[in-house]
Amino acid sequence: LLMIFISLGLAYSLAELIKRLGLPRVVGQILAGVILGITLIKPWLFGDTNITVLSFLANLGVILLFFYAGLEMKLGSFAKNFKKSILVSIFNTFFPLAMGFLFMHYILGFDSLASLIVGIALSVSAQAVSLDLLEELRLITTPLGRIIVSIGAVDDIFELIFISSILSLLHTALGEVTILRLMYDILLFVGVIIIIRLLIVPYTLRFF
Repeated sequence: LLMIFISLGLAYSLAELIKRLGLPRVVGQILAGVILGITLIKPWLFGDTNITVLSFLANLGVILLFFYAGLEMKLGSFAKNFKKSILVSIFNTFFPLAMGFLFMHYILGFDSLASLIVGIALSVSAQAVSLDLLEELRLITTPLGRIIVSIGAVDDIFELIFISSILSLLHTALGEVTILRLMYDILLFVGVIIIIRLLIVPYTLRFF
């Protein structure tokens, strides 16, 4: 509880301070994370159990943030911006991936696999940060906000495939799972989500 209180208190305080300076709140929240990550502070505040709890709460917060953004969006507007999202996502994902790979492989001399991992890490977008900014500026439902959210969703799909493929090749985190099995699991997950969206969520909302 002390760890959560200190983390939330510092994040909120710095966010409000940064906001008064005319900058987005998320800058203060990131600054709070940097401060709490200082070598002298981190071991005192975060143990193995604490960091597990904080990680769970952080993931839950991201899920709720995406859920809130989804409630603000309409599926029709997402489909309308889908082509633009793909074009932007190609540059947004593949360009930093290619530059990171080329720099690591040909300039720093790392092997192909290590260079590819660095390239993928550079291509990952900060969708949670974008959503927080859009929500703060009340831009989620605007045309610009819808395009940014759509681009982020397409980016996440590309990045999920890239990262999962690399993990599968490394046989880490996914064990002996093959690429075909991985794609099957992803399609199955998407199918279940669509069924829930079409058959369960509408009736549940009407009931409540």
